[in-house]
Amino acid sequence: MKTQPAFVPWITAWSGEEGPYIAPYLIEGMPLITQRSQPGKGDPLWKRKNLARSRLAALEMICGVCGQPTGLDRWQFHMGHWIGGNYSFAEAPVHEACALKALKLCPVLKTRAELPSRVPADMVFDAKLALGTPAEVKAKFGLERSGLVTDAPFVCGAVVTLPAAEVRRLCSQPRIKLDRP
Repeated sequence: MKTQPAFVPWITAWSGEEGPYIAPYLIEGMPLITQRSQPGKGDPLWKRKNLARSRLAALEMICGVCGQPTGLDRWQFHMGHWIGGNYSFAEAPVHEACALKALKLCPVLKTRAELPSRVPADMVFDAKLALGTPAEVKAKFGLERSGLVTDAPFVCGAVVTLPAAEVRRLCSQPRIKLDRP
């Protein structure tokens, strides 16, 4: 019998989770790309996020590592990109202890130069639905609408954004302390 890894972040996708698929309902008038949330079913897919859990984490400020609300213990990895005058984070916020654990165990994070910053208590993130064109959805997920001829976007996930001034403020905050050899 195969044993499960001791550490798998909450937003990691698993091979036994159904999807991605087009949900049978609309979000803000647009079709939703989602997948069933069944952490622990199958094997972890380390380079993929579960679409439903990662969307929930971004919209509700839930720790991407443990799956619990971050409250005032909120740290943010600097993994994202600029869109217009806003910075969109690719990762959900995390607790300090969860960030430390992830930095020690995650191969991608072990090699990153930038450590996460503490999020000031008064900083407000703008969580938005991430949209994808029909062509992007087909290329990324292999999904197409059947019976619909429209260029309306799909809801593919959620992103957390900050305006440039707030990104500068976030970057000036204390970084997590990590004992590296």
